[in-house]
Amino acid sequence: MCIRDSGLIANEKSRFLNQLEHELPKYSSTVINYKTAQSETGSEHLKETKITKTEEHREKIKALLARGISASAMNTFISCPADFYYKYIVGLKEPDKIDEVVHPSITGSILHDTLEELYKPVVGKVLSESEMNGIIKKSKTALDEEVERKHLTEVMSGGENKLEYLVMSQKLQSFLKWELSEVKKLEKQGRFITIVSLEQKYKASISGIQTPDGTPVVLSGFIDRIDRVGNELRIVDYKSGSVDQSDLNLAELLGFTGGKKGKALQLLVYGLLVGQQSPEYLSEGFTVGNVSLKNISKGLINVRIKKDKKYQEVKITSEFSEEIKESFNTIFQEMMHGIEYFQHDEDAKYCDFCLKD
Repeated sequence: MCIRDSGLIANEKSRFLNQLEHELPKYSSTVINYKTAQSETGSEHLKETKITKTEEHREKIKALLARGISASAMNTFISCPADFYYKYIVGLKEPDKIDEVVHPSITGSILHDTLEELYKPVVGKVLSESEMNGIIKKSKTALDEEVERKHLTEVMSGGENKLEYLVMSQKLQSFLKWELSEVKKLEKQGRFITIVSLEQKYKASISGIQTPDGTPVVLSGFIDRIDRVGNELRIVDYKSGSVDQSDLNLAELLGFTGGKKGKALQLLVYGLLVGQQSPEYLSEGFTVGNVSLKNISKGLINVRIKKDKKYQEVKITSEFSEEIKESFNTIFQEMMHGIEYFQHDEDAKYCDFCLKD
């Protein structure tokens, strides 16, 4: 069954149905028939959220910026100021929901942690074909150990959670096989992948980014992977969901309106953090991109920006870093003084705080 909620959900199949479509043919010839039901839930269950910004709020934002703001917090502000207010100024958390199905954030975390464990032994080494074959051979055991470490072995042994496990396993295998094919292709060209770092935390005051009153802004984030292909440095962020090139295409650096380019903003934050910590990288320039574990056939998708009517791959250099800083300063100016109210953006997803009791 496909459910359409006239107010909140735009007539789309659930993740479970998508997984069922994908996995069922492997085990059964059963044909799935669909029916659509429409609930009465709509805008009458939503409330207008409009909080006047006060000097106390500005001080709390200033403290957050000085303490360290993540790309996630920046994206929350851009996509919905009301959501930002509740989460980062008031400090509220959406209530834990008891769900029989393992949440996507947990399966994503399992995949990230599994990849980290598999690649740790090759940090600082050339990623050869033999190394990749060894990683692939160990991958199922590594995944199962990570599931066990999170005490989910029994939970993921049956029902819908078994499907979640199978999808995780398929994503992992697809990624590793893709990486092996990349290694083979590059070796033929006389080029090699070297892993520089994995799952490294970065936190730094970025020179040139500050609040309107001159207080330095601290950025923070975890970077999944930094590697080299030959002499070319790459920042790579894994995504367990889908990523398209359009997600990382920027018409301009200020093109973050409505939170539509959150993945690109996150990668640019990572670029500034790496450049701040290792300024020697800026002289050579480096790329920033996503690898989607869901649509791995698209490979590494890098941030691009429109120049002369064409989208060109971004290289993080000293010059381009200054452009990013200017763009981010505009965001922080808006955060501190540019808006009078913290108000729900009608195009944003409603959080629990914006729903009526």
